[in-house]
Amino acid sequence: MATAPLTGRHWIAGIAVPADQGSFRATCAETGTTLEPGFGEATIAQITAACVAAERAFEEYRRVTPEVRAALLEAIADEIIAVDEYLLERCQQETALGRERLLFERQRTVHQARLFAQVVREGSWAEPRLDHANSERNAPDCRSVWLPIGPVAVFGASNFPLAISVVGNDTIAALAAGCSVVVKAHPGHPGTCEILAGCLNRAIARCGLAPGLFSLLHGAGHEVGQRLVQDLRIQAVGFTGSLAGGRALFDAVSRRPQLIPVYAEMGSVNPIFFLPQALQENRWPPWVAPLVGSITAGSGQMCTQPGLVLGTTDPAWHALRRSVSDKVSAHNYTLLHPGIAASFRRSTAHRASQNWLSEPTSAVVAGESVSPCQVAGAVFQTSAVELLRNSELEEEVFGPTTLFVDCDSVDQMLAYARQMKGSLTASVFAGPDETESARQLIDVLQTKVGRIICNGFPTGVQVNHAMMHGGPYPAAIGNFTSIGTGSIKRFARPVCFQNFPERWLPESLRDQIENSTLRLIDGKFVGGSAAP
Repeated sequence: MATAPLTGRHWIAGIAVPADQGSFRATCAETGTTLEPGFGEATIAQITAACVAAERAFEEYRRVTPEVRAALLEAIADEIIAVDEYLLERCQQETALGRERLLFERQRTVHQARLFAQVVREGSWAEPRLDHANSERNAPDCRSVWLPIGPVAVFGASNFPLAISVVGNDTIAALAAGCSVVVKAHPGHPGTCEILAGCLNRAIARCGLAPGLFSLLHGAGHEVGQRLVQDLRIQAVGFTGSLAGGRALFDAVSRRPQLIPVYAEMGSVNPIFFLPQALQENRWPPWVAPLVGSITAGSGQMCTQPGLVLGTTDPAWHALRRSVSDKVSAHNYTLLHPGIAASFRRSTAHRASQNWLSEPTSAVVAGESVSPCQVAGAVFQTSAVELLRNSELEEEVFGPTTLFVDCDSVDQMLAYARQMKGSLTASVFAGPDETESARQLIDVLQTKVGRIICNGFPTGVQVNHAMMHGGPYPAAIGNFTSIGTGSIKRFARPVCFQNFPERWLPESLRDQIENSTLRLIDGKFVGGSAAP
């Protein structure tokens, strides 16, 4: 399809609004050169205008039928496919993510929108519950359903410019729930954000909905985001990024007179536990390539990247570590933007200088660096004793690195699991005769993480009904998943209707409905259809 050139403007309720203050440009991650056009900082007036438009659009959109919402989500998916190479080329320039990765991510984004369309049409996500009046118990007629919460502020991730960005999991879940959205564009890929904003604007227009349903605001620093979440029209926040960024938004919201939920997916080290038998009898060699792949996937810029690898000291464990270390440190990696690369260099240099290390790999770029975004991979090693007494070792280092931890026994692994911070994932590798040790470890990990993987690696999050992408703080704020169909609940709340006439009730709460939505009626589930 024909596409207009990038403007560098904000998009507020379907209108391109010039940037009145400041100027910044994206960086070509591969070369370090700046990209046109320039983008500016949203002003207080522009932030307010976006929030006012979102509030007005919400009043209309929250009343539309599930079919209208589903049609919008499908239209968004169609528009993303339609921009094709224009989107992929700009995104690759801004992020250095390869074409194969971006094609996969685009497919995930499209699948995400279409899957939520199915969820909205089916309707059981809203948990309609009907308890009819009971004169014997003097009980009134009560019926409840989850309804949209209001305008949502969304902050996209740097490392998933398509799937967790302008039309990513937060925006799609919010629109599916019936909310309007104001997106703070990520300054690392602002051109990609503008192209995706066009997709949303066209989809909204196709469906005849209020343009204020979506707005996009730019800003290089934190000020725009801080002001956005403090606007009293915003009723929830979706964020994916660093621990510092998530805490800053949470703190900003806490200063509001009206508190609102902040759903922040933040830092995580995603430990991998290798029980002794998992590596013995020459079982370790097949794990080398997938472990290296998990550490370096997306140049190590995955929220589920394994930052800690624990195992008991024996020849197989040391062989695994040396092999992984050689492969990770043999390559240079291009990170998403100069800021992430600089942070990675600082973190790895700091680790290399500590006296708790044994056998650190070199963290020096091999050959001449052609971009400020280029770094070397690094693998470090320490002991379980040091890990147990040094909480700094649990801090996420965003990039192609990991820390191998030598344990004297499985008991030391359990000791760490009991005191570890919250994480998105944990992986447990066990041999055929280690059921009891694995059970004990998994039992502890259930209280520490959102997803546990058996004999597998954490990277490669799937968008489906069962996915849990969250975990205890600091992995996330809020006890919800940010990926998968369960994430829709973040942007809705239950409302009970007591003693209402049938004609005044939401359709899903009436005694007779046209579709087969699964409902809880007088304590028994009724309707629904079995999955194919």
